[in-house]
Amino acid sequence: MSTSSPLLSTWRGWIALAAIVAVPLLYSGFYLGAFWNPYGHMRNMTAAVVNHDGLGGSRVVRQLRHVSRITLVSRAGALDRLSRGAVSAVITIPAGYSAAMQAGQVRPLTFTVDAANNYLQDLLWTRQIQAIEWRMAEHDGTLGLHRAGQGGRSLEQAARKESRGLAQMRAESATLAKDAAGAAAEVQGLARTNPGLSTLAAKVSSLAHGMAQLSTGITSAQGGSQKIQQGSAKLAAGLSGPVPARAFGRVITLHPVASYGQGLAPYFLSLSLWVGSLVATVVIPGGAKKGLGQRQRVSLGLGLAQSMVLGAGILLLLPLTLSHGWAFFATLALTAGSWWAVIRLLTEKLGDAGRVIAIALLVIQLAGSGGTYPMVLSSGFFHAIHPWLPMTWAVNLLRYSLSSGLGPAAMDNTLRLAGLLAGCWLLTRFVPGHARFETPPLEPS
Repeated sequence: MSTSSPLLSTWRGWIALAAIVAVPLLYSGFYLGAFWNPYGHMRNMTAAVVNHDGLGGSRVVRQLRHVSRITLVSRAGALDRLSRGAVSAVITIPAGYSAAMQAGQVRPLTFTVDAANNYLQDLLWTRQIQAIEWRMAEHDGTLGLHRAGQGGRSLEQAARKESRGLAQMRAESATLAKDAAGAAAEVQGLARTNPGLSTLAAKVSSLAHGMAQLSTGITSAQGGSQKIQQGSAKLAAGLSGPVPARAFGRVITLHPVASYGQGLAPYFLSLSLWVGSLVATVVIPGGAKKGLGQRQRVSLGLGLAQSMVLGAGILLLLPLTLSHGWAFFATLALTAGSWWAVIRLLTEKLGDAGRVIAIALLVIQLAGSGGTYPMVLSSGFFHAIHPWLPMTWAVNLLRYSLSSGLGPAAMDNTLRLAGLLAGCWLLTRFVPGHARFETPPLEPS
């Protein structure tokens, strides 16, 4: 009897080992590749612009196009697109915006975001709004005025400091002038009795006169410094009014999300159920047609139990809040059923190879479902496949149940997951044949 390892001595064994070796690279390569430089794609952030300023707002629109991908729509149309996730923000240009800017006033733009659509998208738009504000400030010149106002304040402070120094010098020079005048009077008195001191008396009198002139000059310089101080204060007050860049925009957040964990919960809940269904195939692997019905019933029951334990447990362990409690548990059950149907189909028809494909599908969906970064910040490949990934539907449906995000798409996502479940179940149950690839054991039988 042969003692060689079937796993190490057959081509099937080496294919299985190669697939296992490639799994970490598959995970890191796909995920890092999808979001290698998200900030480099910030200009792809989409926004709907509502222009209430008529022709004057067209100039603002031209500036916005340098920062984001924008679409001009009505107010109702903009909010509808935001609720469906078609755009990531709504920018509203108020009436009279251009006229106010020309008058040296700042009337803020309004930025409306929906945190329930994507938690990180809300945070990223805060950064994007700052870029828009600075661009508008630079374009309208008010930022330059703001900096000039800051310069005026610096000049005022320097003039005030100089004035204090001159005041001290004036006091000291006045004292010296007084002392010099007293000394000159004494020397002149001595010169009357001693003619040899007349030259010294003349020089001391000249010194006293010079000190008096110095005191007068310092007093004049102090007056000039005070005028500079007053003028620079007026300059600073006139130029640094409502000019800070933050004054260019105010943010309205729809469906605010309280924490990072709440925002990323849809992603990790969906991921957890996929992993749970995959682990279940270790206990209940594929097999002969005869026992298929029992395997399906037991594995489906196991998946539904996982979903209920996950939902109840996460609510007990973490401060997760629900906008629609019934929808939360129904979505978990539907997601678990859909993942069960997909992974059971792969396992029954392809055996161990089906498990590897299930892992590959998981990795692709982790990068392409939009559960973390918005997909507009990813590479073109993942942006293209994003709408067709089942985990995208599950994540968006969970966002609705948790935070009321993407409400208009809830029914569509529900029907897609239900269709996936039914389709994979029918293929598994009624389509005959299989091409199972079973990994040889390490030890010979």
